Amino acid sequence: MPPKFDPTEVKYVYLRCVGGEVGATSSLAPKIGPLGLSPKKIGDDIAKGTADWKGLKITVQLKIQNRQAAISVVPSAASLIIRALKEPPQTYIPPFIQCPSCLRFGHSAKICKSKPRCRKCGNEDHIRDECQNTPKCTSCGKDHMATSKTCEEYIRQKSINDYLARNQVSFFEPQQIFPSKKPAPNQEQFLYWS
Repeated sequence: MPPKFDPTEVKYVYLRCVGGEVGATSSLAPKIGPLGLSPKKIGDDIAKGTADWKGLKITVQLKIQNRQAAISVVPSAASLIIRALKEPPQTYIPPFIQCPSCLRFGHSAKICKSKPRCRKCGNEDHIRDECQNTPKCTSCGKDHMATSKTCEEYIRQKSINDYLARNQVSFFEPQQIFPSKKPAPNQEQFLYWS
């Protein structure tokens, strides 16, 4: 006759196994059987619950209450390190920068060689604290400050920065994928010597 079970009683059982697989159910039976659980069902649950740790030696904690087992993995430091080394590295995306001085993209004020501009209206003859003009973006020409995160040119430049980091291509390829919405400049501006 099986022993009576208290439905509120909680028992913890710890098992060492290799993630994603379970040995013979006969090895589980001595620990699981007396608690009224099926070794085959628990073995299948352990295999499913440890699939992310496939091939690594781990400890599995079974929280048993009312003939139900909740499975959780208790990894060792070694298995955490090995698992982290197996995962592919995350792509580093360098921070996207906009010069706070000239308001152009891709460099900082420390190395800026341009004249400072007002963040609000884009003029070079005064600073923002004194500006009474309406906002006008220096990048797209619309009615918002040049540092706005909703600026079309800011979004375009940020997309180019992300694309460059993720795809490891030259700077010119994303320029064609993310074309500028600004009108093309006059060709006369680019005539150097005649």
